[in-house]
Amino acid sequence: MNSELISRLWERAPIGLCLVDSDFTYRWVNDTMARLLGYEPTDMIGLSFVDVTHPDDLELDVELSSQAFSGEIPYFRARKRYVRADGSIMVGDLLATVMFDADGTPDGGLAVLVDAGESDPVTRHIEHLQRSAAVGQLTAGFAHDLRNNLCVLRSVEQMLRGNVDRERALDLLAATTDSTSEVVDSLLDYATPGEGQPTLHSLPELMAASLPMLRLVVPASTTLVVGDLPTVEVGMDRGEFQQVVLNLVLNARDAIVGDNGRIEISTAPVPNDDRCLDVVVTDNGKGMSTHEIDQVFAPYFTTKGANGTGLGLSISREIVGRNGGEILVESTRDEGSRFAVRLPIAQNSSVQSRAFQTVAARPVPSVSV
Repeated sequence: MNSELISRLWERAPIGLCLVDSDFTYRWVNDTMARLLGYEPTDMIGLSFVDVTHPDDLELDVELSSQAFSGEIPYFRARKRYVRADGSIMVGDLLATVMFDADGTPDGGLAVLVDAGESDPVTRHIEHLQRSAAVGQLTAGFAHDLRNNLCVLRSVEQMLRGNVDRERALDLLAATTDSTSEVVDSLLDYATPGEGQPTLHSLPELMAASLPMLRLVVPASTTLVVGDLPTVEVGMDRGEFQQVVLNLVLNARDAIVGDNGRIEISTAPVPNDDRCLDVVVTDNGKGMSTHEIDQVFAPYFTTKGANGTGLGLSISREIVGRNGGEILVESTRDEGSRFAVRLPIAQNSSVQSRAFQTVAARPVPSVSV
């Protein structure tokens, strides 16, 4: 591959690329980097990343860059805010490293930047693959659920033909069709999501729409508990919310060994920050080691061997980050894990709560004929 072709590839890459000198000034930027920050490429040469970094994020950025140039760390990742040429703010994901000469002298920093507010084609494709894998598990659960409901419908038919307890038969018929409709609606929401644009939704309504789907993947040996949820509004696409919660519940389910499993979904306030709320998924599974916690959000990292894709948690963090939030994890080996989805909430939200009952895999309604 000749140098001219390599140069064109760098210039036209769909991600932001730049070279930075040890004084933090830009030596070179590609077209995408300049476009993301609202400049012409030539106008950025000689500017410092200090000039385009939000003041509140500058201290950490300088500290990490200094450590990289001194050789203390090989690279770093950071989500930071940039100030565009027109004064607007862009949230970007940065990956940076420093190149050294043979004698150990820094030759410049190489950085990659993507807009955290937009999903690139590769990320969208990976999300589609992960969503498709989850749909496969949901389909298996739905088939089992549908088989149970068909058994109920056959029993209702026998009750009606025998003219036995007609009112009970009609009640069973209505309950069965309603529960099947709920599952179908939930699956359709998940399989055909919207545009991924943040829209205000009531948290209890989001959870209520997700529960029929969650019941499909939780075995009878595991209890799924949904605590009281405050009637706050969160800015998130409904399909994306369902995808994140489903991924966390699947992860919790797979971490549980044996019977008497328990998965709990609840909320928790964020200390000293009433602008956000944690949606928490806890389990009493096998937990994770410190190494596993450090790697848990890395793409393709899995503790499930051939049974895991290693995409669920990575995609969940990407989705939550796009919506202005983050996912935090705590885990203790042999005791369980706690994943907290920290989401911004509408500031005019009510603080009333809606109660949810303890649920498990839906049993077949009892019928006597």
